[in-house]
Amino acid sequence: SFHDMSDPEGVAAEALKALKPGGMVFLIEPYSTKSDATKDKLSSPLAPTFCGFNTCFCTPCGKSVPGKEGLGTVCGTDRFEALFNKVGFSSFETFGDDAQGSMAPATNGFRLMLATK
Repeated sequence: SFHDMSDPEGVAAEALKALKPGGMVFLIEPYSTKSDATKDKLSSPLAPTFCGFNTCFCTPCGKSVPGKEGLGTVCGTDRFEALFNKVGFSSFETFGDDAQGSMAPATNGFRLMLATK
């Protein structure tokens, strides 16, 4: 999962290099709030579970390379957007907050689809 990678910025930059003009990167990540504010995180019923996963798996993976740091399971979508914009992607969209169908958080409770192009 993208949030577990120890160098997500480097991975995003390599993805950008590999894409043809107009190409897209699609990410499916655990559902998270837009911001990283604790009050927002606590509004998600799955926050305690994701924080547990983050502590036991995501953080050790993300910190496995000296000097690098992953995003973590409960990373807000604002951080994903800032990272992809920083490396040069032209747009970033978050899907699922009000979508209908199998990717809507109301349907499955914990997945959010992110697309970058």
